[in-house]
Amino acid sequence: MKTLVTNNAEEICFPNIGKVYQHYKGNKYKIVMIVFNSETDQLEPWVVYQGLYTDPKLGDQPLFTRSVAAFMETIAMNGKTIKRFTLLSE
Repeated sequence: MKTLVTNNAEEICFPNIGKVYQHYKGNKYKIVMIVFNSETDQLEPWVVYQGLYTDPKLGDQPLFTRSVAAFMETIAMNGKTIKRFTLLSE
């Protein structure tokens, strides 16, 4: 897994491009690319990921963006700490 050290000395792990991750709610997503938000001084990294499903409102295999930090974070669920997205295969 690739990492980046930010201006704040934070280390951010990137999701693996081309790999499939599962959201804690169940849907699966393929990582398309990592992009950088040029609207911020930090050039914040964002992940572009594609749903591996058809959504009635968004259509077949919709694309999404989320900050890498939010994509890789853990969340509290039913009193447990879990990953928002989990890598399904190496």
